Order: sequence, then structure tokens, then C-alpha cells
Amino acid sequence: MKNTGADVIGEVQRHPLRGIEAVALGASYLLFSLVLMIVNTAALGLGDPKFGSEGWHLYWPLWAAVFSPVVIVVILVRTVNRPIHRSSWRFYLLALVVILVAMEASFVVDLGWSAALAELTVLCIGAYVFGRQHSRHDG
Repeated sequence: MKNTGADVIGEVQRHPLRGIEAVALGASYLLFSLVLMIVNTAALGLGDPKFGSEGWHLYWPLWAAVFSPVVIVVILVRTVNRPIHRSSWRFYLLALVVILVAMEASFVVDLGWSAALAELTVLCIGAYVFGRQHSRHDG
């Protein structure tokens, strides 16, 4: 039986902690990706020279949007496929670190769009598989 959008909303309504976890992950992702782009452009001087140290104004929303599907997969796989469990925070933390490391590597090497799409596909599939596997061990 497939889970629908209504199932996800129902799970969050029955277990408000799941919604809090999702908001915390999303907020952490946005905050740390912002810090990453500020450090990259303002402190390390990475990015297109024409944007200079203010390049993070462009890069942060762009890169945060590009990697957001991975964050959404992480949230959905944990919301639908698991009981509330303390190890969810560890899963979210690990996922956040992996996403940010992938974002930084992609930014530093100036990954092309086709390679970025392949990277996002691998990250989404990996997040789904690892989240499902992690859910089995929570129960």
C-alpha cells in the first residue's frame, strides 16, 4: 500500500514531534547552507569573481534550492516509515552532514548541471534506502 500526501499529514498530526523534527531539519539546513556560502564567498573567496564577497546573496538560495529535494526525501522517509524514536535525531544529523558535505564539494569543484543532477539522484536514493533501513532498526 502506497503512502499518500494525506498519510504524511495524518502522521504529523498524530505525532507533532515529527513536524518539529522536520522543521528543525529544514531550519538547520537553511542556516548551515547559508553559513557555508558566506564562508565560501566572503572568507575563502570562492565563486565567480564578478560577485566578490557578496556572492553568497546569489549562491545561497541557488545551492539551497538545488539540494532541497534531498532534505525533502529525508523528511518524508522518516515521517512515514518510522515510530517516534530518539535515533531520528541522529539520522537527521547524519543526513544534514552528508548533504552539506556534498553541497560544499559541488560548489568547490563547480559541478556542472548534469553531474549535479546525477549527484542529487544518488543522494535522494541513498537517503531513501538508508532511511528505510534505519526505520527497520528503530521499531
